[in-house]
Amino acid sequence: MEVINQANLVIGTSAGGISKSKLGQYACQSMLDEFDADISIMNTGGVRASIDSGDITVGDVFQVFPFENEVIVCQMSGAMLKKYMNSNSNYNYYGGNTSGIVDSQNYTVAIIDYVFFGVYFDYYRPATYTNTQVILRDLLTEYIDNLN
Repeated sequence: MEVINQANLVIGTSAGGISKSKLGQYACQSMLDEFDADISIMNTGGVRASIDSGDITVGDVFQVFPFENEVIVCQMSGAMLKKYMNSNSNYNYYGGNTSGIVDSQNYTVAIIDYVFFGVYFDYYRPATYTNTQVILRDLLTEYIDNLN
């Protein structure tokens, strides 16, 4: 019964609702903030719904982000990051200053595990990374709660 009550916990309100695109941006910003990353990446398919106007509950966030995506933090060169973004830009949301990436600079990247371990990231995946074991949905819940 406690889990059901938790789903009904109001964490914020929205006067006009929140689109899937905006929720993707919020998710990316929450990763940037939490892990002091330069760039964040998540797939567009990971955002499953928008949120209607009115109260926003924990259950709403579970509907939007039903997956247990954990955040991975790694270092990537600007050159590799730009190559990845150029070949996959239609399938991802990005956070951070993606227009000022310098090829020779290294960047701290926060990325969900689904993308990091996915087939489209194989060529770009650095050998060294940290699985934070932080669930993206939890970050977004806290982010929305802090907006209000």
